[in-house]
Amino acid sequence: MATPKVNTNSLNLGQGSTPDIEKKTLFIGVADGSAINSVVYLSSGSDLDDLMGAADSRLKSQVKAAVLSAGTGFEAAYIEITAFAEWPAALEKAMETFSMEMVVVCEPITAQVDLTDAQVVAQNQINTLSRLVDIFMETPVITGLQSWSDYVTTQALLTDGVVCDRVIPVPNLNGNNLGALVGRLMKNEVSIADSPIRILTGADISLGQFAVDKDGKAITLATLTALHNQRLTVPFWFSDVEGTYWTDCLTLDKTGGDYQLIENRRVVDKAARAIRILTINQIGNREFNKTELSTKFYESFLAKPLRQMAIDTTINKKRIPGEIQKPKADAITIQWTDSDSVNIFYKVTPFHSPKEITNNVFLDLSSSQ
Repeated sequence: MATPKVNTNSLNLGQGSTPDIEKKTLFIGVADGSAINSVVYLSSGSDLDDLMGAADSRLKSQVKAAVLSAGTGFEAAYIEITAFAEWPAALEKAMETFSMEMVVVCEPITAQVDLTDAQVVAQNQINTLSRLVDIFMETPVITGLQSWSDYVTTQALLTDGVVCDRVIPVPNLNGNNLGALVGRLMKNEVSIADSPIRILTGADISLGQFAVDKDGKAITLATLTALHNQRLTVPFWFSDVEGTYWTDCLTLDKTGGDYQLIENRRVVDKAARAIRILTINQIGNREFNKTELSTKFYESFLAKPLRQMAIDTTINKKRIPGEIQKPKADAITIQWTDSDSVNIFYKVTPFHSPKEITNNVFLDLSSSQ
């Protein structure tokens, strides 16, 4: 026989939201201010003169360009160092309190090894903290002894044969290219699935003046194209159209790799971050098992981050597609390798956009009199 009893338990099903990492950025650069090895947080309303001093530095110039390019909603941090070699340790320090999507190293590289070292640093963040970051590196400005042809040759030597799918090299053609580019990627008006090449994002308003070569010659579209062909991300423009824009943002992924374009890298990373949190909650959960009923349920349940990323937005009756296409029934595949281990495969399908448009105009004389 039993006495009456009612037990009430409050269950935590892990259905809450997780912090957004996307578009958060860390800037690292040499300075002689008061923030050496200290993380300073920034918003679009931050007073940079108060925080970083009235004098300009490489770091301050890049941050200023990023704030101007990104507009409202800018969320970032910076950390000052005394020498280029200190930047990996500065990133480790920042990771203690700030999780970011993009890391911007505001000092120029001098050799290929600087790019490959950056890839190692990014991989270490994955191995130790499961944090996915992209690292933007500055390649040197043209010197007073170089023609534009010489400059393209020296830049090509930096990227030739390098495979670093989490590193984005950016030539310093305007003095603040890193900040201008990253700010464009941080804009609230566009998604992480958008390339900086997108013209509707607007012309770049933050770039400084283009450098000139040893003969005082301005850079040309042909030179910019040659730099881009070396997997460098550069500004671009169109004749008879006002404003300066950008090329695609390129990583140093291998030829034929899936992640040569930053937008492909970013959507997969966003999905991976959300999926990781979701699946951590499934460790030791007996409801997630090998049965057919459980498999069908979790194929749908684990697709939640993909469904959220695929949500469209409608503004003034204009449909703006989500970051990825709506996941289909086969988007999730669950494969048990033994009684305690499971492999899960997620299919992320991006949208495509035109980056080369060929117009063909012809006469129709069939009804001419």
